[in-house]
Amino acid sequence: MADDAEDRLLREIADKGGVSVAAFGVERALSLAFSIGATAAFGAAVYGYLSVFRRARTVLEELLTGLTSGHSRTIPRWETAGQRSVLFASLLLVVGFALSLGVGVVALSGRIPAHTLFAPRHRTALILFAVGLVPTVCLSYAASALRAYRQVRRSVFVSRVVRPGAVVVGVGAAAAAGAGGLTAVWLAVVAALTAAAVAVMATLPRLVPLAATLDRPAAVRDFLAYAASTSLVGLLGASQRQAAFLLTAVALSPVSAGLFSLSLLVAGVVRWPLKGINRALSAVVAELHGGGESAAVGRLYRRTSRVAAFTALPIAVVVTPHYRPLLRAVSPAYKAGLVVLPLAVAGQFLAVVAGSNGLVLLMTDNERPTAALHAVHAAVVLPVMVALTRWHGVVGLGAAYAFSLCFNNVTELLLLRRLEGIRLLTAGHAALAGLCCAGVLVGLPLVGRTPVAVSVPAVTALAVGIAVFAHRVVLSPADRRAVRVMLRPDRR
Repeated sequence: MADDAEDRLLREIADKGGVSVAAFGVERALSLAFSIGATAAFGAAVYGYLSVFRRARTVLEELLTGLTSGHSRTIPRWETAGQRSVLFASLLLVVGFALSLGVGVVALSGRIPAHTLFAPRHRTALILFAVGLVPTVCLSYAASALRAYRQVRRSVFVSRVVRPGAVVVGVGAAAAAGAGGLTAVWLAVVAALTAAAVAVMATLPRLVPLAATLDRPAAVRDFLAYAASTSLVGLLGASQRQAAFLLTAVALSPVSAGLFSLSLLVAGVVRWPLKGINRALSAVVAELHGGGESAAVGRLYRRTSRVAAFTALPIAVVVTPHYRPLLRAVSPAYKAGLVVLPLAVAGQFLAVVAGSNGLVLLMTDNERPTAALHAVHAAVVLPVMVALTRWHGVVGLGAAYAFSLCFNNVTELLLLRRLEGIRLLTAGHAALAGLCCAGVLVGLPLVGRTPVAVSVPAVTALAVGIAVFAHRVVLSPADRRAVRVMLRPDRR
């Protein structure tokens, strides 16, 4: 592939990724509003319960990895009639999955409190959680379908704005109504999610060829065959990536569960540039791989990971030194375990530097080796998580979470190199990681010795200075153009 063509693809990824970054910023703002508002209105303990519900929905979304990958990989292969069959079959599949899981939660709602942080009085809340699974998967389905047709803006609007916005609206309505318990708050959240899902699903057939038909069984079989493999990857990935959240429900107090959830929510801001890029990269990688452009896939992978790491660098430099004042400002109850936040930021920044390795493995038809690797991940990471959580509580869980991110990404990089011959690390990647470490080491004593009113602008100025240096010295001209497009979507 010619350099000009690759530059155009990089700009397309950056342009659409920039829209995703903006939407992800809105999602983080909404999620933080939910966390801060719920803690202020209902207390740290109630927020801990709510955070477990929200993270359980995250596990569900991980299990739907096969849906997104299956849409992006199989829909472009078929004509409109085949696409209709794939879309309708996948809708039936996800709704059936949500109903089955919901029935299981309802059936076990009387036993769950005996083994988790929930109390018997929360049984109705657990049933409401089960009811809310169907609108949750419908929103995930709509975002996936739009993404398959490269309608990235609409896809990220549904996943990053509509869905978290509905949760915030529900919490706000409960607070305005004077509700004080978990059951009343989650009832309002489920009502808001249901209203959002109805509105989105009513609009979707005008945007993609969704119709109640299965007249192309070959297309459905193609989708199911691919989605089965990638769903296994999602299941194995969820078993160890989201095990941390399951442990919060069975091994931590409500306050510690809330602290852990909030720390990961804040740390997730570091990853938002990579999430934005992934939204646009999947379809491009699938198309290049299908056309035999494996070398171009490797080059785009390296370039997009540098762009993502550069964009995440100043965020990590500002957030990490301020971990104590950030968490204490939300709730005085968060006294112990504050170190969880910097541990989570470190793991997330390493994941950003590693780039879209898991996505590239799936989009290059390596779902079976990836599933096998994720089985190894689960076998190694889960015992570490359980042991460290039992020994050291929330701090041990934070350390295990950071370890899991490091272990997963390093092993996926090795697998990608073995299967596709794609190498990631360049001098630019090493320089960006080193600059991030240096910025954090300089920022920590600044925050420790000065009031927040002084440390925030001082560390921000430090982060901006590091970013300017990296922009001029570390990034290539093509990388700099991609950054400009990403930060200013639609301006080429």
